[in-house]
Amino acid sequence: MFISAQCAFEKADKCFEKKRPFFFAFDYELKNAIFLEEKDFENTRVKFKVGKFSNYAPRACHFKFPQIHPIPISFKSYQKKFDAVKESIMRGDSFLANLTIKTPIFSEASLREIFESAQAKYILFVSGKFLSFSPETFVKTNDGKIFSNPMKGTASLSEKNSAKNLENSEKEIREHNTIVDLIRNDLNFAATGVRLNKFRYAEEIKRLGALNLLQTSSEICGNICKKKFSEIIKPMLPAGSISGAPKTKTVEILKKAEGENRNFYTGIFGMFDGENLDSAVAIRFIEQEKGKLFFRSGGGITSQSSAKSEYEEAIEKIYIPCEKNVFLETIKLKNGEIFNLEAHRKRFQKTLAKFYPESGLEFPNLQKLSDENPCGLFKIRVLYSDKIEKIEVLPYSPKKISSLKIVNLKGAKYSHKSANRAPLDFALSQKGAASDVIICKNGKVCDSSYANIAFKKNGKFYTPKTFLLNGTKRQKLIKDGILEVRDISIPDIKNYERAVFINSMLDPHDDVGTNVENIIFD
Repeated sequence: MFISAQCAFEKADKCFEKKRPFFFAFDYELKNAIFLEEKDFENTRVKFKVGKFSNYAPRACHFKFPQIHPIPISFKSYQKKFDAVKESIMRGDSFLANLTIKTPIFSEASLREIFESAQAKYILFVSGKFLSFSPETFVKTNDGKIFSNPMKGTASLSEKNSAKNLENSEKEIREHNTIVDLIRNDLNFAATGVRLNKFRYAEEIKRLGALNLLQTSSEICGNICKKKFSEIIKPMLPAGSISGAPKTKTVEILKKAEGENRNFYTGIFGMFDGENLDSAVAIRFIEQEKGKLFFRSGGGITSQSSAKSEYEEAIEKIYIPCEKNVFLETIKLKNGEIFNLEAHRKRFQKTLAKFYPESGLEFPNLQKLSDENPCGLFKIRVLYSDKIEKIEVLPYSPKKISSLKIVNLKGAKYSHKSANRAPLDFALSQKGAASDVIICKNGKVCDSSYANIAFKKNGKFYTPKTFLLNGTKRQKLIKDGILEVRDISIPDIKNYERAVFINSMLDPHDDVGTNVENIIFD
């Protein structure tokens, strides 16, 4: 399956000359490659999608998408790499360097299951090895012309002015200008009349379980003057958008700072259809090593970069590209009565306004479900995106809690009631023999894996102000004066008598929880 890069270039040149279709992939270091002629496209271990062409049939979407949760390297570890690169830039050895990191991720899904759910313009999956779902075009040809679309500049649409801030950022503008100049120079190896067609146009990248990313690209075009595949592609490698400028020196700086080979991450892959070729830079990359998954990501460092913002951007790029974010409301139905319905309706509308502002979706009428279930305790689950995905009514009985384990997570986020529960599932995976976990962040108590939490003392209930999700029941109990909000750190837990769970199905008086002496702190 893997061959030397030199061998792949030789094979590609022959097929290119004879106009025979082929698929190719080259690693960043230009040591290893994948090369498949059309007769080999049914190879069971290599699956790819390049534009409209693929050698596999995508699976239909379902609301239970595979989920990933990053376990970020420490900021201190990142800063050491960043400082080494920044020092070289300040010395004048480089103007722009694309520093990358390797982040462990948790997922209950296999690499194959993640591949089967990913939706992107370019996808490369090598079973048991790696997966790339790239949004970035490297080069493509059409009617004697060659195009490149370098992508540089990223922002999360988490704030109102994200797009404007990205557009006006001096740092991002300079970074983008540097890459455009570099790619324009690279295209001159293969083309004449190289020119800029579009400059800094923005595209939204859809992410599972989070607001979309905004990325800026430019389009550069030229007239092809080379006859061989290797003469067109090889002089442009590694891709400028994931290395830097000047390229040769910057690659040396990055290799030393990163301390490991990138292999196929930030290499390229693509397809020649007999007439034209289309290719991608292998970013948005998950690799598998000894049964563990790692997500590789990075960003451009310039003289204006700050370590903190670049670190956060690298983590922000850890996602599965997907057409839909799916959310849920869990609503209590007891003996035909629906509880706290207005609060659920408001959260539903607020979530839609943020993620699907143009959907026009209305909260479903649940009265029929109430009429059909007049006796007993049930939970109504409404799953929705820009449409109602599913509504189900399930019998409910509280979970028995005999013990809880403290799990301290860095960077845990679950601010919207998403069907993507990866941070919560990751916390729960560390419970050991305990019934559930108390999730803490930076030493402060947050929630359990499926409910907000309260601590009982002298007949009163106290809830931490550092919640992950501000649940509808939590808000109501605070408003009604039943819960008091406090700053609760891990050592403070021992000052209380009992921990109890609260959510749409559970009130403090249901007493679902455990005594403090049954909480495992180590």
